[in-house]
Amino acid sequence: MVKNDEDKSFEAEIRAKYSGGTCPCQMGVIEKKKSSLKEVVCKKCGTVFKTNRDTEYCWRCEKKI
Repeated sequence: MVKNDEDKSFEAEIRAKYSGGTCPCQMGVIEKKKSSLKEVVCKKCGTVFKTNRDTEYCWRCEKKI
C-alpha cells in the first residue's frame, strides 16, 4: 500500500505532538481543556460551589438578596 503525502504529514504531526510515551492511536487521553469553573465559598451560608460567574454568593442566597 502506497501512502500519499497527506497521510505521511499527518503521521509525522501525530508523532511529533504525542511522542511522550503515549500511543498516537489513544486519542482520548491526549489533553483535557482547562475548565473555566472556579470554586467559591458562599459568604452567607458557607456552601462550596463551582461557577463561571463573578459572584460571592450561591444561587440560593443570591435570590434572597
